Amino acid sequence: MIQEAKRVLFVTSGLATGGAEVVLVDLMSQLEARGCTVSVINLKDRGSQYERISRMGVDVLQIDHSSV
Repeated sequence: MIQEAKRVLFVTSGLATGGAEVVLVDLMSQLEARGCTVSVINLKDRGSQYERISRMGVDVLQIDHSSV
């Protein structure tokens, strides 16, 4: 039986360098290592973790929260 890869979507209010953001990036890395497809919706400005996430190959959708 072939299993479909799990897809995980994170929605975050920002990608600055804070404790929660660093943990989020580490979690995404672990999920990808286990075969999951990970994506992020970011509701505010790109923070310093954006580049790290992009280098991992994770899809990031940037949404201006003022237009939501």
